[in-house]
Amino acid sequence: MNTNSYANPGWNFDNSYARLPGTFYTRVNPEKAPAPELVIINEGLAESLG
Repeated sequence: MNTNSYANPGWNFDNSYARLPGTFYTRVNPEKAPAPELVIINEGLAESLG
């Protein structure tokens, strides 16, 4: 996946919480997951995505 895919994921995401006053949320930087693992998979979606 290239950076263009991140800029236009193909669906409309409205980050409406970011427009609220600062008392309603706190900005944080993402952190890496120490040991990511697949817990559940949507077989139908995986098949439709190829």
